[in-house]
Amino acid sequence: MMVGHEQGGGRGASSSDANKLVVSTLWWNGDLVTNLVNDAIQFTQKSRTRSCVINRLTIFGVKRIYAPPRKMETVILGPKGQELLQDIKRFFRRREWYRANDLPYQRVYLLHGPPGNGKSSFLQALAILFRIDYYYLQLASKNLNREVLRNNLKDFTLQNKC
Repeated sequence: MMVGHEQGGGRGASSSDANKLVVSTLWWNGDLVTNLVNDAIQFTQKSRTRSCVINRLTIFGVKRIYAPPRKMETVILGPKGQELLQDIKRFFRRREWYRANDLPYQRVYLLHGPPGNGKSSFLQALAILFRIDYYYLQLASKNLNREVLRNNLKDFTLQNKC
């Protein structure tokens, strides 16, 4: 079996021609192709948890940062942290309740504490656990003002699940 990757996308090519995986075999074996596809799906699912994409909002736009993955089991949570996690899980289960009661489906938390106590690790683990985008805004920035804050929040949090 030979596997190759072709990149097209020249003038007149459709978007489906942009990237193709070409599989050639000397004889037809349906199990071989099925196993290859299943392996590719498993690899893709594993690679999605290899890193957490952090969207850092700045006055110049969004800067994407790729951080190592954090599973929730690797984050040490005290009683308040466990309470917060349960509240977040409950919130994600109640989307229909918000819609039925004509309430905005949003929740805001302010995490505080000294550097190194797990705030960012907790957020990365949440982003992976719930498959949501993670947006980061440095509030202590010298260039941050009310207008920049309003525009960043409006442009990103209203358009994206985060």
